[in-house]
Amino acid sequence: MNPFVKRLLLWTPRILSILFALFVGLISIAVFGAYDDTLLVTLSYLLPAIIILFALLFAWKWEWVGAIVYFLIGIAYLGFIWNVQMALVDNLIFASFITGPSILIASLFFLSWYYRNE
Repeated sequence: MNPFVKRLLLWTPRILSILFALFVGLISIAVFGAYDDTLLVTLSYLLPAIIILFALLFAWKWEWVGAIVYFLIGIAYLGFIWNVQMALVDNLIFASFITGPSILIASLFFLSWYYRNE
């Protein structure tokens, strides 16, 4: 495989994971000033971003772990959002903002692992 493509497969899922965690973490900004216990609520809203960063810590060393964990994050979020009482189309559009990047990152980590020793 071309060395440029190997480097691209090495760094793209890592950079996208950081951007994905920042995107998910931006949701916690909405709770500032909305509750009396803002710190606790903010930490609960930051929990998904923290989980994504912990997944990245393991995936940085072991790409196959990243592929599995990010895939599970996407599927778990899809299952979680499916229980919300919204229209089917709204559920799928809303879920695609979290599930889509997660599955993409999982696929890139898998490809990085698969082509690592080639």
